[in-house]
Amino acid sequence: MMAAPSVLGLMADPPKTQTRRPIKKQPERMNSGLWYVSHVWGEKTTGWVDLKTQEVRQVLQGLAPYKVGRVYYVKETYYRGWPDGREASGKTPGYTVYYKADEQGHQDPGYSWKSSMFMPARDARLFIRITEVRAQRLREIEYEDVQAERLRFWFTDQQIWDRGNMKRARGGGGVLTFGRKDYVDVWERLYGFDGVNKNPWLYAYTFEAVNPEEIDVNHTGTGNKGP
Repeated sequence: MMAAPSVLGLMADPPKTQTRRPIKKQPERMNSGLWYVSHVWGEKTTGWVDLKTQEVRQVLQGLAPYKVGRVYYVKETYYRGWPDGREASGKTPGYTVYYKADEQGHQDPGYSWKSSMFMPARDARLFIRITEVRAQRLREIEYEDVQAERLRFWFTDQQIWDRGNMKRARGGGGVLTFGRKDYVDVWERLYGFDGVNKNPWLYAYTFEAVNPEEIDVNHTGTGNKGP
């Protein structure tokens, strides 16, 4: 559930402890002020209900694909190799796994990198346990959340975050703090949402790192790319 910059965030000090993922089927706001919410599991729609905002949060949290208490491995772009430089198939043990995130800022070693979507748990080095799931809207992110996301532009000073409180975001009538606007810009580049005007619903996951030696890799969930 991480992209390359976020993988580096997991290895930072202090490490990344939050990530956000868009909800595939967005709730729709009706003229009555209630929300039209799809009960979705994966891509399957099982029905619609009209709910108040707080009820929407509760329903969506129950439908989150990543569950509190579950351990997931983080998929990365990777390469399997033997000491003599040959590529390993992964069927015979003893090979070395190289991770593209480690090569940022260095000369590309020329490996035939494999997409993260194909990484099996046995080749993973990072495992996380979900400790909290929140259903929220994009512009609800707070200063503490940005810190926990460990993004490159994070704000080390609460006053810097607050100072832009009246800075008007581009393209819309809403007012965002400087930090929120920057996060919305990152989100739009990743997912293509109109974050300012549509203010989409998302899942905010809080997690902790898990020592690979403490788990059985055959009983972990998988994660996809995300912020």
